[in-house]
Amino acid sequence: MHRPAAPARLRAADVAGWLLKSARPPVAVDAGWLPGTARELTRCVRPSYRLDLVAPGQPVLLWVSGKVAPACTRSAGSPPRSA
Repeated sequence: MHRPAAPARLRAADVAGWLLKSARPPVAVDAGWLPGTARELTRCVRPSYRLDLVAPGQPVLLWVSGKVAPACTRSAGSPPRSA
């Protein structure tokens, strides 16, 4: 039986930013954090080779989903959205 080729692994040059998902709204993650504002925070993520690619200053998007007002917000250090 033929096995399909494993997908190529990401390299640091392939990464423009990171996506972290949460079901909790920003204010529940960090008191006083309002949607659309930046915060620096610490998150636990699953171990993966991708963790070796994460570097300080890279943009991170916190994707918030759930039953109450789904939204997303940018993290501290991410570039502003172009107009």
